[in-house]
Amino acid sequence: MPRRQGLRLTMSSGASNNRHFGIRGLPKACVCGRPIVLWDSKTQDNPGRPFYKCETQRNDHYFRWVEECMLEEIQDVVAKIEKPEFHIGSSSSDLAGMKKLVQHLSNTTKQLSRDVKRLKIIAISSTGLLASVIAAIAYFNFR
Repeated sequence: MPRRQGLRLTMSSGASNNRHFGIRGLPKACVCGRPIVLWDSKTQDNPGRPFYKCETQRNDHYFRWVEECMLEEIQDVVAKIEKPEFHIGSSSSDLAGMKKLVQHLSNTTKQLSRDVKRLKIIAISSTGLLASVIAAIAYFNFR
């Protein structure tokens, strides 16, 4: 967007009133359909302060200070980032990665289940063997 200079405004140094017509963030076009142009203020109150204005330069068309637009743009991005679904992801690569992770976890769970069964068999066998050894020692010691 080209930056134009030399335009004098009669706006105050505060907020840009309601001449943004509900357009949030960086403007694309005025409500009249004409392009928005980036200007530098030449007023005594706001020397060099950048603002967006409809290319028609009419006072009843779009006007907004750049920092107000940028603040809204940042707020909108932060709001999107804070949503849980942003972190989960929905692209095909994210979904493929999640499917791969689920498959890995499923295989690991199956392997752990088999290991637990083997350990139970070993524990039962060891208990029987230990009981036999104790019985044999007791038999030979108390004869």
